Amino acid sequence: MRALALWPIYATAVAVGDKKIEYRTWKTPYRGDILICATAKNQGKDLPRSMAICIVELYDIKPNKREAGLYDWHLRNVRLIEPFETKCKLNLYNLDCEPKIVDIHDADDIADYWESLGIIDLSDYREE
Repeated sequence: MRALALWPIYATAVAVGDKKIEYRTWKTPYRGDILICATAKNQGKDLPRSMAICIVELYDIKPNKREAGLYDWHLRNVRLIEPFETKCKLNLYNLDCEPKIVDIHDADDIADYWESLGIIDLSDYREE
């Protein structure tokens, strides 16, 4: 499966449906499903790291209207998966895997699911 690595904050935004355009300095002729992977960058214990977290459809790429040399990758059809550890790579790359889709769509439910698996820690946000 084709995969794309994003910093954890952006990968999470894609997974919960908040980020529908990814900005890149390059384009690809590929259109179809892409596995979104959160990189190892530590952006807080409330974000997944070194994990494949969802599948999205890359359906269009257009030149960015505000910045020359930048491309808007249009994403849709987000499907959350059972997260699994992975080593991220640069660019669009192939990852030999068979992700299992889970039927969770709400951002709070996604956070609770990830916390139940131990891949994020939301203890700082819980009321005591």
